[in-house]
Amino acid sequence: MKMILATIGFLAVLAFAGCAALMVGAAGAASGPVTYRVEVDGGTGSVTYEGPSGQEQHNGVAFPWSATVEDVALPVLLAQKDTDGPGEIRCVIERDGEVIAESTSSGPYATCTASAV
Repeated sequence: MKMILATIGFLAVLAFAGCAALMVGAAGAASGPVTYRVEVDGGTGSVTYEGPSGQEQHNGVAFPWSATVEDVALPVLLAQKDTDGPGEIRCVIERDGEVIAESTSSGPYATCTASAV
C-alpha cells in the first residue's frame, strides 16, 4: 500500500512539473520587455517583482512606481501601501504595451498582486 501511495505521489509531482514546464514555455515565448506599474495616489510602500535574475524587493518606494525589465518567464508583481488611510492600490503588468495582468485593492495597508502565470 505504501508503494502504491508513493508511486501516485511521484506521478502527481511529475504531472505538476510537466504543467509548470508548459506554462514557462508559453510565457517565455513572448517577446519584449515587461513593465511593472503600481498606481497609488502618493505615499510609500513596498514592491516585490520577478526580475531577469529572480525576485527583487524594494521597500520605502514612492508611489506611483514603475520599472521595466527584460524578458521574464513568469511576470509577478506584489505591492503594499505603508499607510493605514483609505484609497486604492493597483498593480499592472504590461508586455509590448498591452496589459497582461492587473489587480486592485483598497483600504488600510492594502496589497495588490498581479501575475501573468
